[in-house]
Amino acid sequence: MTTRERIFQLMARSGYTQRKVADKTGLSGATISQYLKRPYNGNIDNVEGTLRDLLDRETERAHRRDIKVNFVPTHLARVALDPISATHDFGDIGVIYGARPAWGKAWY
Repeated sequence: MTTRERIFQLMARSGYTQRKVADKTGLSGATISQYLKRPYNGNIDNVEGTLRDLLDRETERAHRRDIKVNFVPTHLARVALDPISATHDFGDIGVIYGARPAWGKAWY
């Protein structure tokens, strides 16, 4: 299956638009449009490499969703989930810190 066919499959499966694919790859919307509609006269190797990277990331992301983790809703976990959820919703970076030494530790 070609990279072009795989991108069409990704778009159908995930509901991504050409604009979303452009945003996720850093390529311009015009480049994505021309590549998908053919013919694309630019650096095809660069575009396909970038699109393959996106496909690999999306495949990895789909596999991560399959992992089941047992979550223990402790008081501290509930307190931390609000800022974590807000940070995730806004696509931002957050830091959680506290006065107690164990607050920054994760045990697996």
